[in-house]
Amino acid sequence: MQMGANTSRRLTATIFALLVGACAQIETPPPAPLFSHDLAVRTFERGFTTIAAKYIEPVAIGGLAEEGLRGFGAIDPNLTIARDGPAIALVGDQKEIMRWPVPQDHDPRTWADLTVKAIDAGQAASDAMRAASIEEIFEAVFDGILSRLDVYSRYAGASEAGRNRAKRRGFDGIGISFRMNKRGARIVGIMPDTPAATVGLRKNDLITYVGLTPIAGWASDAFLKRLRGPSQTSIKILVERVDFPNPLVYDLERQHIIAPTVKVHVEDDILVLEIKSFNNGTTRSARHALVAARRRFGKRLKGIVLDLRGNPGGLLKQSVSIADLFLSHGKIISTRGRHPDAAQHYAADRRELAGHVPMVVLVDGKSASASEIVAAALQDNARAIVIGTTSFGKGSVQTVIRLPNDGEMTLTWSRFITPSGKILHKHGVSPSLCTSGLTKESMTVIPVQGQQTSQCKRERRRGDFETRLAYRILRDQALYKRIFEHQIQTETGTQTESARSNP
Repeated sequence: MQMGANTSRRLTATIFALLVGACAQIETPPPAPLFSHDLAVRTFERGFTTIAAKYIEPVAIGGLAEEGLRGFGAIDPNLTIARDGPAIALVGDQKEIMRWPVPQDHDPRTWADLTVKAIDAGQAASDAMRAASIEEIFEAVFDGILSRLDVYSRYAGASEAGRNRAKRRGFDGIGISFRMNKRGARIVGIMPDTPAATVGLRKNDLITYVGLTPIAGWASDAFLKRLRGPSQTSIKILVERVDFPNPLVYDLERQHIIAPTVKVHVEDDILVLEIKSFNNGTTRSARHALVAARRRFGKRLKGIVLDLRGNPGGLLKQSVSIADLFLSHGKIISTRGRHPDAAQHYAADRRELAGHVPMVVLVDGKSASASEIVAAALQDNARAIVIGTTSFGKGSVQTVIRLPNDGEMTLTWSRFITPSGKILHKHGVSPSLCTSGLTKESMTVIPVQGQQTSQCKRERRRGDFETRLAYRILRDQALYKRIFEHQIQTETGTQTESARSNP
């Protein structure tokens, strides 16, 4: 006899309760916290103080705070700010709601207090402001503040900031990616060497319970909070699997997980390291792959391809340590900013592991920031040939400030300078071989110097054209030497030359 859907779900929950253990009350996601005036004042004060101290250009707090108040308009377009001599007023529907004396330009505490008072007044006068969540208000104000600075200075609310921290530093969890639906969480990916992989969870499994709690209808953030917790703590989940008659119960122990950013493969004694971003595990993964390749191939290792195409960047110190893997000496990068701590100089510390193995770096129009640091360091130190298109040109460094509300403010505080003294901001790294617009039919023509920087169009390059070109050059020692010597002798932006060789 077939059971109805409701009966089946009740039976599933009963089975799970028996398997898990004693009875317990059904848990629900925690309610949203109430607005805390003290927390808000401390959050805005920290934001104003940090911007004034660390932003790459001098700024006046008063002007930033006013732009933050104008951010109310993102929630209710009828709300605006009017400056009237020594006073500032909140206006709604062209009527003054409240006014306050204007604080001194460099008084972060008073401006923070005024901002919170304006929020109170706005909530009293506007249905939209009352309906907005705490985080929506923080976001509206900080977006207004940071929009006055530059495109790389930005705010992330508590949930987004938590995800960003997990990407950079790792997280304690079980190692799955998922999508929520009406019935639960569908697993769409499983990270290798994680608790989820170890116990045998599969892609497309549907998680319907965590502990004794059904998760149907939950938001992603609420489910994510339940999945994550201190390392070495346990979590039980109930899973429905396609073509499997009964629900499955898994008891997992959380562990610290850093998302993999390095893909490794070897073709014809050539090691390829594809780095998608730079987090706390990037150098460790690349070092492991490099050591393993040197042990396996020894002197038979013909070359190394470092693929940074599409890499948007990440942690500065990780990019420095990646470059250091391939350099025995020389500068890597210098940074300059207004704050004393923004001036840094990084050099190779003689820990390089690649010896004199020929090397090619791949970049494209989406290679930015930390990936540009690596490419420029290896190019300027005559360690590698750079192939691809002009890179993105993000030559600034951001510092991340954690705020009292658990959000984050990412703030531009320095610019970096390559070993040869080039400014990458808006210019990018110019490849020695420009592949803009080239296809596999172009393989018989190899541009030695490539095109001038202005002519080497930024493009997102996918596929294996650049990789195959790198293989070809690394397998032909004479060609590699000819291009490499030309790269050393020729400054970026000189006249185009081409070298033809047999396919």
